[in-house]
Amino acid sequence: MSHINKWISTTCKAWAVLLLSISLSACGSTVSWKEQVLLHNGHTIVVTRTMDLAGADGEGYRKPLSETLTFIPPGSSSQVIWKTSFNDSSRKQNSLNPILLGIVRGDAYIVTMPAGCISYNKWHRPNPPYVAFVYQSGHWVRIPIKALPPVLIHTNLIDPPSPDRVKSFYTLKDVQGELHQATVKDAMTVFRTPIPTEFMRCPVLVPITSGPFKGGWKTPGAFPSIKSLGSPHH
Repeated sequence: MSHINKWISTTCKAWAVLLLSISLSACGSTVSWKEQVLLHNGHTIVVTRTMDLAGADGEGYRKPLSETLTFIPPGSSSQVIWKTSFNDSSRKQNSLNPILLGIVRGDAYIVTMPAGCISYNKWHRPNPPYVAFVYQSGHWVRIPIKALPPVLIHTNLIDPPSPDRVKSFYTLKDVQGELHQATVKDAMTVFRTPIPTEFMRCPVLVPITSGPFKGGWKTPGAFPSIKSLGSPHH
């Protein structure tokens, strides 16, 4: 269950560390890299990942605005694009971290985890805390985690690297090193069944729809807004 623990830690502190690195080190408006992804059948594909960054604020921070993941499935000549935006003020479901990419019987699947407690609540507090998609007819369609093909078991996408150490290309060996550095060997399993509720530490949050704090988030019945709680942008 180590990658669940990792997600809990990420919602609390890891994104803050990442954003600090971005604010200090990013030179342009994007951070981009390619990485080899090992599929369940032993085949390898190359994925291009790009993070768009906002302009620096008064303290030099550059917030991530979106992440794009692009790849060509085996046997295809058509490029597939998956994208998520990061905007806590919007009630639109967004802010996801991709952790697994799979191709099964010609269909592409992506498993993600909400990037913070606000995102977790936007996606209706899934347990286990995944948001999974299948690519159908040119669109990504959300599916229940139980509908994910059983052969898709292990995470195979790295966490976004800090710009001060990002490489242009991550070999399969590099990817495996990054994954095992972040968790323990053989514990990167994507669970299909709920985990104990004590692991789900994000509080229930609801959007504030009126007043001076409109666009923020709060616990039901509470005030003022706790918009920044769990956000990957603060």
